[in-house]
Amino acid sequence: MKKIFSIILLYSLLPTSNLYSEIILLECNSQGIDVGRAFKIDTTNKIVDDKFPFQKSPNDKIVRTVSYTQKDNLSLNATFIEFDLNTLKGKMIKAEGINLKTSEVFLKMNRDESFDLIPRLKIVQDFSLNCKKNSQKYDQSKVNQVFNCIDKINNSIVKISVLKEIDKDNLIISVLFPDEDEIIYHGLNLANQIMMFDYHPTDKIVMYQTVYKDLNLGKYKYVLISMSIDAKTIKFLDENPSSITGYPKKDINNLKIDLKKESELSKFYRDLYLELGKRNIEYEKYELICD
Repeated sequence: MKKIFSIILLYSLLPTSNLYSEIILLECNSQGIDVGRAFKIDTTNKIVDDKFPFQKSPNDKIVRTVSYTQKDNLSLNATFIEFDLNTLKGKMIKAEGINLKTSEVFLKMNRDESFDLIPRLKIVQDFSLNCKKNSQKYDQSKVNQVFNCIDKINNSIVKISVLKEIDKDNLIISVLFPDEDEIIYHGLNLANQIMMFDYHPTDKIVMYQTVYKDLNLGKYKYVLISMSIDAKTIKFLDENPSSITGYPKKDINNLKIDLKKESELSKFYRDLYLELGKRNIEYEKYELICD
């Protein structure tokens, strides 16, 4: 498969007469590098991405949210995200070591005051966000969509199809390049976007495939990102292969999906993606416009 890729995520903002009472869709980057995920802010229901409640903040123009992952039986890791809806600036903090045995921790979490815990945690990543808004409508429906993405240089078409919805966040996607076998992927269902990941052991690279709505063009784009990886990452991916990638399309109805494993792999890949904004990692770009 061609190895020419880049970093792109675009999202939208619903038009509203009251900026702070409806759904806001933002595209954000850190030092010019898109952060690899969508941000849908529902200020009516006080929730981000349909599942993360607002945390308490200094005022209603500052939106704070946090997501957790289990580190071990006694502690959690967390990603803290904050947006200033006036300036469209923000920050993302990844931290470790939320001790579940501490009563004050439970109290802060139950009161949506988790941001107060940051000073006592081990900070893994801390970077600023610059965001922008759009005026197009939010379109979450993707199942059964087919994207024919035109490669004018090679006079060919890359075909991406949404085959199946596992749940509202997870999809089964197929990608067909000219003169190649059709490949099945686990896809993440994000705002105006789907995202897929792959690992090529022969070339020692990880690959990101993204289809998103370019709101300025009014069309979808297909973007591939190829990133070189080190021996430690190669070892991990060799030992933790995808249960979906490479599965024959004709047998998809018999596919037994290990969704927990796929979700963990997706998180691993996305963490690698975020490293592009922190380190000088070699990557390449391939971008197509889709019908």
